[in-house]
Amino acid sequence: MNEADNRYFALLEKGMLDKVWFLEKIEHSTDTLVDFGCGDGSLFTLIDRIYPGRFRYIGIDHDPEMIKLAKENGIEIYSSLSELPEIDYGKSALILNSVLHEIFSYSAFNAAYELFEEMAAKKFRHIAIRDMCLNRKDKLPNYTKEIMESAYAEQYQEFMEKNPDTIYPDIADYKVLTLEFLLKYRYKRSKEDEKSAVYLWRWHAHIPEIFSEYIKEFDSTFRVPYIIRQIRNDFGIDLQFDTHRKMLLTRA
Repeated sequence: MNEADNRYFALLEKGMLDKVWFLEKIEHSTDTLVDFGCGDGSLFTLIDRIYPGRFRYIGIDHDPEMIKLAKENGIEIYSSLSELPEIDYGKSALILNSVLHEIFSYSAFNAAYELFEEMAAKKFRHIAIRDMCLNRKDKLPNYTKEIMESAYAEQYQEFMEKNPDTIYPDIADYKVLTLEFLLKYRYKRSKEDEKSAVYLWRWHAHIPEIFSEYIKEFDSTFRVPYIIRQIRNDFGIDLQFDTHRKMLLTRA
């Protein structure tokens, strides 16, 4: 296999294929994809393999290192929405893969709304969202016992001892915080990141207000298999609670 093949199959192994779920749902006339928070542009490796040459792929990322890597990968990339070149927005789709929770986490609420308003003002034909989400709080099981009997008990206690009203103002509930822990216990983050990164925002509740000129054509909650397997292996927990959500918005 050549380098392109190796890169493609490496992405498949990481479960990246699920991140292009929207391709079969957007209108066939769509010819431009704008990937907000594109990182190194890995998504285009999959997209162009599935539909060679069909889309103009444009990335947006504010991280200089990611911009450098994306350019090395041949990606057309910009640092903000305002820098986008002229495109036919009526034939375009905005991709928001695992970025809504970061926008809410790292931005003041007003600033986050301003960014969403800027997205809406561009009048993309489609907006495809895939992210972690607190889909519902009722019937959420209590997994404290299983975690406290695991090798991660001390890490869990440290996590829960943080002030939830400061770190998680919208989800200061111990069952929700426990689920949050199960999603991030494997990741090494700086103290500042731990204070500000919240995975389980209820972003879906804000969609009708933010994107009022769009209709929901697809909306589904789900679990990510490799995360489920990891939690089962480490804690003996069979997680039956959907932790992610996909949503396709189409301009009315």
